[in-house]
Amino acid sequence: MMHPSDKKLNILYITPKKELIGGGAAQAVQLVKELSNKGHKAILVTQISSSCEQTAKEKGIRLRMFPLRHRFDVQSMLLLYRLMKQEKIDIVHVHNDSTHALAYFPAIWANVPAFVINRGVSLPVNYLNRFGFYWKKVGAIITVAEELRQMVLKNVKIPPQKVVTIHGGTDLERFDWKISGETVRKEFDIPLDYTVIGIIANLLPWKGHRYFFAAAKPLLIKYSKTAILLVGDDSSEYAKQLRKEVAPLGNKVVFTGYRTDIPQIMAALDMNVICSYDWEGLSGSLREALAMKKAVISTRVGGNAEVVEHGVNGFLVPPKDVEALRNAIERLIVNPDLRRKMGEEGRKLIESKFSLAERINKIEALYYQLVHQYATQKQY
Repeated sequence: MMHPSDKKLNILYITPKKELIGGGAAQAVQLVKELSNKGHKAILVTQISSSCEQTAKEKGIRLRMFPLRHRFDVQSMLLLYRLMKQEKIDIVHVHNDSTHALAYFPAIWANVPAFVINRGVSLPVNYLNRFGFYWKKVGAIITVAEELRQMVLKNVKIPPQKVVTIHGGTDLERFDWKISGETVRKEFDIPLDYTVIGIIANLLPWKGHRYFFAAAKPLLIKYSKTAILLVGDDSSEYAKQLRKEVAPLGNKVVFTGYRTDIPQIMAALDMNVICSYDWEGLSGSLREALAMKKAVISTRVGGNAEVVEHGVNGFLVPPKDVEALRNAIERLIVNPDLRRKMGEEGRKLIESKFSLAERINKIEALYYQLVHQYATQKQY
């Protein structure tokens, strides 16, 4: 008799995105690629988009594109149902609240063994989504941090074993601490003896850039050999306004725009800062910076305190607390030995608990558990 884990799985991931950048969309791409490499048949469904098509080609993953207009899009439901039947899907894994509703009924019609929901934001579960979490077909809810798991259990009265924390994983080969940051520093005319402070996050209000600049401006004046790299999509009106506000600081503040060479960017930094005040699940750039042996500073939001150990691999500060943020940044500016020590501790932590391989193995094991449960229930 075949052991359940000997069977390769057919897995369908769904995200209603037109770009596969950051957050749940990037996690879905990562899962499709890694599980395909392990021999499973993994397919990603997105909205119709040339950007998604290009990313899929670059990553070498299977992609299907449907309208996915809203959570009650009947055309997309029928397309999903046909795909689930044709591909004999074992697992449906959704990465967004709207796709939760959109894919659930097709999964029932197609008799898919297991339905998995990803939860990656630190927001209370609203009424509509809470109702969906009670649906019988939902086998597991994966949260990216224990903080989020507790939030779900507080909002939704479901068996605790149904909500599973599986932290985000970092590709330790891609985020290799030995990568040089000299090329990026030369690109932006930043001298090698400067202390570079980085924020890697799309320029959106809740990411807290304004609080960061309130903290950092006096330090840029006090310490002449310092510079700031702001990495992320800067096309929003908020970003345009932020540019005007920091213009007096001149070339000490660099807006890089969206970048794909994040390991090289990280290598050019001396510290990485997360100053969000809302929404965060567990920031991927924190894990990536620690993997690159960079000290980090983070606001205590979402699950970030699960990867940042205060005083060991970085500093935790309250959201919107300008003084605490300034003090933490200054401590790292003046103490390169502390930065190096924190970076070493950070890499150890990522290797032991937050690697990509660890995440993939845990999710694969969960899938097999759910499929086995379904097969066992059918026997009785």
